[in-house]
Amino acid sequence: MRGSSDAGSTGRLPRGDRPFAYAMPGATGVCRARERPRRRPERWAREREAYPGEIVLRDLEHAPGDAALIVARFAAVRVLLLAGAGRLDPEEVRGAAGYMAVLPPEHRAVLRPLLDALASPPALLPTALGRAAEAATRTGHPSGAFGLLRIRYYLALELGAWSEALNITTRLAGLTARHDAPGAAARWRRRMAALRSRDRRDHGYLAGMASYTEAERKRLVQALHEDAELRCPVCGAPVSSRPVAPPPEVSYVRKRVWLLCGSCGRSAAVDLPSRPGLSGAGPP
Repeated sequence: MRGSSDAGSTGRLPRGDRPFAYAMPGATGVCRARERPRRRPERWAREREAYPGEIVLRDLEHAPGDAALIVARFAAVRVLLLAGAGRLDPEEVRGAAGYMAVLPPEHRAVLRPLLDALASPPALLPTALGRAAEAATRTGHPSGAFGLLRIRYYLALELGAWSEALNITTRLAGLTARHDAPGAAARWRRRMAALRSRDRRDHGYLAGMASYTEAERKRLVQALHEDAELRCPVCGAPVSSRPVAPPPEVSYVRKRVWLLCGSCGRSAAVDLPSRPGLSGAGPP
């Protein structure tokens, strides 16, 4: 009879009884369809926030024990976003200050300047954002660092500080790549490439290239010493290397290579590590 729930009359199980299965006519059993594993949503795949500062609260999923610090950081970011949109309520500032008041002094000293910058010259806010982002990274709160750096990026765009915006996109590309968010990393690399092209148009080709810091150079030299894959310590992209030819007028120079990141444009010339037991390595 049509509509009957008897599987034998239709060859199929009722829909509610077979979420991942079906019955084949003439078969004695039920063939289970392979359930596709669900891919875990990528961190920062969705940039649009449900409410101002929401992205900072995503650290609660991984560090619930740091709730007081994460909520205070969220309150500060929310105040900055509302102020930028011209919708800041003084109660928001007082609430953020209250959340900060219960923090240890070392955390309060990093977050409080974000509120103080509202009544200070605009040039002080990027510095306060940078310090707070570095502190969030040290405490293992990448979403907090992401939210703070993103405000600094938008501020640089608003001020027309293209070199500063390029520096921030490089840091955001590296942050997202380190935390297994390839989609977000690709987005920030595209922004980085667009800003680098603009910087080169305005100031020449070499303006888009920067040098590695001493600490970053040491990490690259360590990778050379271990014959490991060369990855940019800033943005995580592959780094190419080529030998530096010694000048003909110099009788002896150390073997050097030129390292270049094809993504962020950073470069450095470093000495190749000496190999133990090799003869003719040159004078000490």
